[in-house]
Amino acid sequence: MNALIGSSGGGKTPAKMTSLEIADLVGKRHDNVRRTIETLAERGVITLPQIEEKPTNGRPTTMYVFSGEQGKRDSIIVVAQLSPEFTARLVDRWAELEKARLTAPVRMPRIDVSREVRLCFGQHLRLAKLIGLSGNQAAMSANRATVAMTGVDTLGLMGITHIDAPQNEALLTPTEIGRRSGKGSGQAVNRILCNMGLQQDFRDAKGHVYYELTDAGQEAGGTMQDTGKKHSTGTPIRQLKWPSSIIRRIQDQETVQ
Repeated sequence: MNALIGSSGGGKTPAKMTSLEIADLVGKRHDNVRRTIETLAERGVITLPQIEEKPTNGRPTTMYVFSGEQGKRDSIIVVAQLSPEFTARLVDRWAELEKARLTAPVRMPRIDVSREVRLCFGQHLRLAKLIGLSGNQAAMSANRATVAMTGVDTLGLMGITHIDAPQNEALLTPTEIGRRSGKGSGQAVNRILCNMGLQQDFRDAKGHVYYELTDAGQEAGGTMQDTGKKHSTGTPIRQLKWPSSIIRRIQDQETVQ
């Protein structure tokens, strides 16, 4: 049995056995085995198997290849014709090949999707920044979109399973800051934040005031977020929010003054 080398393949590839292997199994010359196969095929007892060539030191050896259920049936008939006492051994060998085929891991082709992943991540990172996200929030959002579209976890490939938030404080609106700090209304707090250089005020085409973060404001933890409301044009209304630690900064600033 050690001389018998079957091809088990992997996954859904059919198990195979060659006429050379059958010759080794029954102890017959290969040319005699081939003649038996051809005779049985001419008589319609079996189906003539596929022919393949096996490279050797001299001329290539032509052999028949049995595969699948039909090949299994026909090879058993061939062995029974050549040497009935080896039929049981052949049946056992087919069982071994089939077991190896079913348990072999399926090797999926490795597809190079690096360019697709890179473009997808970059596109969504730019989009995240366009809607006001930055830093960790932008990276995590872009990665989630990339996983959904390509199945590739870019941050996971880098060994990053999570990103700590830059700060774990509650984000407050200017109105909430004014209420907690006793500094008055949201408008009053916005003026204070502008005076501290953390934000700048602008007016839109209709004369409405809006605020944008300065670099110092970003370092202080300010972030632009959607309010869940929309303008009459359908554009989302966005508002600057600040970590609760901004209250201490405002108080310290006034103490210095």
